Amino acid sequence: MINLKLHDRYDEDKLCENPDKGWYLHYYDNSVDKYFGGRDENDFLPDLPCLDHIYLRLAWSYLEPEEGKYNWEFIDRIIDPWVAHGKKIAFRITCKEWEPPKSDPYYIQQTYATPKWVFDAGAKYLMVGGAEPDYDDPIFLEKLENFHRAFAARYDSRPEVIYVDVGSYGTWGEGHTWGGSNKTWPADTLIKHFDIFLRCYKHTQIVMSDDVTFGSRSPEENHRLADYIIEHGISIRDDSVCVKAYSDTFGYDTLRSSALYDRVWRDHPTVLELEHYHITKDFNNYEDGWPHLASVVGSHATYSGFHGNARKYLEENPEMAVMTANRLGYWYFLYSADLPDEITSGKFDIFCCWENKGAARAYHKYHLKFKIEGDAGTYYSDCEQFANCEMMPHTYTRRKYNLDFDGAKAGEYKLSLRMYDDTDRTIEIGMKDEYRSADGYYEIGNICIK
Repeated sequence: MINLKLHDRYDEDKLCENPDKGWYLHYYDNSVDKYFGGRDENDFLPDLPCLDHIYLRLAWSYLEPEEGKYNWEFIDRIIDPWVAHGKKIAFRITCKEWEPPKSDPYYIQQTYATPKWVFDAGAKYLMVGGAEPDYDDPIFLEKLENFHRAFAARYDSRPEVIYVDVGSYGTWGEGHTWGGSNKTWPADTLIKHFDIFLRCYKHTQIVMSDDVTFGSRSPEENHRLADYIIEHGISIRDDSVCVKAYSDTFGYDTLRSSALYDRVWRDHPTVLELEHYHITKDFNNYEDGWPHLASVVGSHATYSGFHGNARKYLEENPEMAVMTANRLGYWYFLYSADLPDEITSGKFDIFCCWENKGAARAYHKYHLKFKIEGDAGTYYSDCEQFANCEMMPHTYTRRKYNLDFDGAKAGEYKLSLRMYDDTDRTIEIGMKDEYRSADGYYEIGNICIK
């Protein structure tokens, strides 16, 4: 075999603008009035590297102001233009918001995240930093499931909706009751919430904040919750990256739940949420983005986003925005290729060694096609043995491919390959642009069919 070393063609500085991974924009900050985007609503951020989706986190009360009467306009007027610009959507619908004192500069009256009519119907609640429901109340749970059944009927089958958070428990739906009762509810109660989502959402990935597996429950109960999440295919998000208390407590990458992420990421994409950008700077937690990048690697995250002014972030962090976008999810490089010493027909085998420098594996199957072109013509060979989802992060994967360039004549050819998804979008690999053709093929080397 002839071994072609290709790693000298690596380009780790350029952006690989690839699908099914990357940044998300935290569009609604729990309220239609409090959004830290700092951006014109017609600015679809075409220069935010690898912007995959927008994330709408909104209180239930906005969407069902009266029982059975739904105001989908709050969502549709936002998502329809973004979908038209090729972006995907993710949701969290909350049942408890934190209503700060009126002296707070960010005060927004948000007393009822759970619609008031739910409590008027007899569901128990406390009024502490806003109305906090009794999360185990049967009336509350019944009304909650009715809502999510209607929500799922409208959005669950839309291909651009990629995940929905279990946002029904805790302040901001984050799985804790800070800013409210500070009560930790038992595992049985949380499992009732999980089960509502599992019954309602059959097509969309369900995601849960890692906070639900902590709190003052017994270790056995917290382990039970973690096991339940894993067993039922629920993924994990961390809403606290670079929050000061986490930076002070959990080390450089600020991750509290590394062990839980290790149990989840091989099967499901994981999510991070960076603290409000301006707050990380106020507390000197951002450190030019390096702790956040460490959390991406440590959690094997596929998606990450932040509260804040995206334009300000891009202005101040152009290189880190690209570096983080590349690291999120998969990031493929072609390390080497082994070709036969002698080729006597269009049918021959080659070996390719891939390197995945990303933080995670890919969760979508992509396709591989080879091309040879020369004076004797151009020929193509599809590859059925790609199995890109098995290419783990920070590893090398060597694979044998059976190529069949049917009808290829004897002659000198240039051999190249292209990776693409089901929509025929090219999957970019980390190779210098001089080795990429206009139609998305990356050059491997020259061959001679005798």
